[in-house]
Amino acid sequence: MSSRVIDRLAISRWILVLMVFISPYAAAAGDMSHHMHHDNDAVQQSATVVDEQLTIAEPVTIYQPLPGKNMSAGYPMIMNGEKQTRQLLSVAAPWAKAIEIHTHQHKAGMMKMVKLETLKIKAGESAQFKPGGLHLMIFGVQQPLPKDLTMTFCFDGDLCLDQVVEVTDY
Repeated sequence: MSSRVIDRLAISRWILVLMVFISPYAAAAGDMSHHMHHDNDAVQQSATVVDEQLTIAEPVTIYQPLPGKNMSAGYPMIMNGEKQTRQLLSVAAPWAKAIEIHTHQHKAGMMKMVKLETLKIKAGESAQFKPGGLHLMIFGVQQPLPKDLTMTFCFDGDLCLDQVVEVTDY
């Protein structure tokens, strides 16, 4: 074999190795990139909503506040099985002073947290809240957190849903 053929084989192997090791990270970055746009529409999920109602997956996960801090973050999954777009207007809990809907905006190489006044969830779509994307910022968290926590999610059309909360450590 000529050295030129061997060099091409070596280069091909290196490219293959790089693709195998880098592709999971690139895929993860691609999965997160759609969360960084400041778009008031809900994040698309690959799963299809099959029921014909507005539901919140149980439980909603929140993080235990760090020692000495009284704020946290929450990550619900909201599924709109209705035939119309719905808007999440507010979230409240008796164990928190305020809960805001947030997303991240990527601008000039920097990521910035942005408060959303409402969140549109199109008919048949879901909004998956997760770190690095949509999330609930929870301020003034009661310490220690009481047992049997719930949150109230209020939508347009005077619809409010209570949901169980699960607390986890960072």
